[in-house]
Amino acid sequence: MRHPQTKPWLECGDYQIGFIRKQSHITTPPSNTTDASEPLKQLLIGQSITIPALNQMLLMWEQDRMIGCQLLLMWEQDRMIGCQLLLMWEQDRMIGCQLLLMWEQDRMIGCQLLLMWEQCQQKTHLKYNLKMLDQLISTR
Repeated sequence: MRHPQTKPWLECGDYQIGFIRKQSHITTPPSNTTDASEPLKQLLIGQSITIPALNQMLLMWEQDRMIGCQLLLMWEQDRMIGCQLLLMWEQDRMIGCQLLLMWEQDRMIGCQLLLMWEQCQQKTHLKYNLKMLDQLISTR
């Protein structure tokens, strides 16, 4: 059960954060407090805490903030690497499209050469046929 002088709980992700109840003095925590999270537990149940405990909590918060900044920096670096990989993929795709275009052009040139060869073959056959026809006419 909550202390009657504490404010309502706020949910923040997986954590629940309570508020310090208003008091005009700061009491000393038990001397057996060695756990770094103990001041936070005291805050959560609405107890007063000492200035060194607040300093310890502030230090923990600073460390968490620094870790968060490092994670954000790592995320930024990952994002930049992702953008570079995407750019490389785009360049590879463009190179692939250029190669495909070159292949298409080569295929068209090949088709034109084949067509020209076919036409030459037809002319050769036509010349042969005309020659044969001439021979038939001249022998008659």
